[in-house]
Amino acid sequence: MSQIHAYPQFYACYLLKSIQTPNSTATYIGSTPNPLRRIRQHNGEISAGAWKTSKRRPWVMQLLVHGFPSKQAALQFEWAWQHPHISRHLKSKASKGRTLTQHIKNLHIMVGSHPFDVQPLRVTIFTDVAQRLWNKLPPSNTTTTLNPGGPAAVDITSKTPHLTPSSDSCSVCSTALPPDPLSTAVCPNCRLPSHLPCLASRFLREEDNGSRRMLPRGGTCAGCGSYTLWGDLVRAMFNRVGSTKAIDDDDREGGISTEEEDILEVEPVPTKRKAKTTQRQPASPPKRGRPIKTALARPQPRATRKGKATVPADSSSEGEAFDFRNIDSNPDLTDSDVEMAPVPKKKRGRPPKSKVLVNAQANADDLADRMTSLTVSSD
Repeated sequence: MSQIHAYPQFYACYLLKSIQTPNSTATYIGSTPNPLRRIRQHNGEISAGAWKTSKRRPWVMQLLVHGFPSKQAALQFEWAWQHPHISRHLKSKASKGRTLTQHIKNLHIMVGSHPFDVQPLRVTIFTDVAQRLWNKLPPSNTTTTLNPGGPAAVDITSKTPHLTPSSDSCSVCSTALPPDPLSTAVCPNCRLPSHLPCLASRFLREEDNGSRRMLPRGGTCAGCGSYTLWGDLVRAMFNRVGSTKAIDDDDREGGISTEEEDILEVEPVPTKRKAKTTQRQPASPPKRGRPIKTALARPQPRATRKGKATVPADSSSEGEAFDFRNIDSNPDLTDSDVEMAPVPKKKRGRPPKSKVLVNAQANADDLADRMTSLTVSSD
């Protein structure tokens, strides 16, 4: 059997508010599988994590949002709640506020928008201030509870019962149920079973709100008439096969405070790239003394007494002569017995003019004399 999805027992997004002073307005949004442990980290009671909130201690947890089908879904909700002005759910300038009131308004809109409205999300409020702000908003389908006990009163263990179907046939189509538990939904109140496609089609017909959804938010049971969220039915289905697990808190600091929002909420403005201009370095003054010898430096010619530089000797074999006849005829000769041809010495000064140049100059002079004589005779 291939690996199936595992539901987390508990994973929530939370909202904090600083009470360092009576006028403190700093807020913080984060996520955790253990709210009690996380608030203690924020307030410095235990070590590890929560270093971003060390300047605004103490903090009070205002509310929790839980019921996510996976940790990834909770992190997506957390990011959208932290950056509402650039998320596709709340992309407006009005949602850019950083106050407690604005964060609760954004939360109210997000839990009622797609795709979070399909998930079985629940909001647990801990303070009277957050409760008053929530009650001022329009009614929502999200289940909201007031828990004055704070994060310590939240039960993070999964209590979804292992429901067994009360019959062997579907309550919608009246056909036999398959043996695979991942294809059957069971009502948590009366344990009436149904095929997942049959129950989803029935719930979508009940909504009939003109939307083209593939999954419903929830519906009423045909047996007991109770309203059940679709996410709760799917969670109970996975719980029957034992694919619910607890997620350890890895001390990941996933939240964001109002101080960081001042930097992160600035939208990038597209600008045209400018061509890189190379700045010319100012010419350095010439250094006195001999130049430093390097491995790649070419040898400098030495100056003579008359101030003229000597030409470096050529390393080629031009001008050399060898008597190869003596070497071939007498192989017993050594290198010392072979006479080398004398190398002609290079003469200084301007080389003499060649005969061709002298003859050309004489012909030019003769032609000039003839032209002069012709001119005189014509006169």
